[in-house]
Amino acid sequence: MNKNVGWSLENLMRWANKIGREGVDLRDARAQAAANIGTLVHSFIEAEVLGLPEPAVPDEYRDRVIRGRDTFREWREQTRLDILGTELHGVDEEDEAGWCVDGLLGFEDRISVGDWKSGKGPFPEHVLQLGAYTTFVERKLGIKLHGAYIGKFSTTSGIFHQVFFPRDVMEVGYKAWTLARGLHVYRPIIEGYVR
Repeated sequence: MNKNVGWSLENLMRWANKIGREGVDLRDARAQAAANIGTLVHSFIEAEVLGLPEPAVPDEYRDRVIRGRDTFREWREQTRLDILGTELHGVDEEDEAGWCVDGLLGFEDRISVGDWKSGKGPFPEHVLQLGAYTTFVERKLGIKLHGAYIGKFSTTSGIFHQVFFPRDVMEVGYKAWTLARGLHVYRPIIEGYVR
């Protein structure tokens, strides 16, 4: 849906241009490494939260993935955040949208959504995504959330850091998401007028 406003495409195009200028074919192994590292670190978090065995890691990614896991653990200890659930999903009937939240995070009496990202960022479209997730989870659970966290893993170093967005920012993100969704609904109609 973000392609309607071009926000996610802009960052993707910059990355593709950078990789292309370096002479790398986007289909080769180096270009896939960033995606693989993000997927692996995500799997490590899920395994840790659910008490599952850690996934196997190819030697070429091991240092970065292990660093991501370790810096995530350090962050979790420092913040004393509890991960109350992982990969929570549903369908929001009011907005007719599916959702999947990477984590539901608790600290004292405050609950926030959490999303794990890899690469650069956060980007503006992440605020739309998390704004929608915050609204959907609030409707599902019948509670008011505190805000949203993005846990970001560097694909070059593996280092984890987090960014917190308070509840009022999530309200703006949700409003923008509803506008983007409206464009998504009308886009095929308008495209039909010009074909």
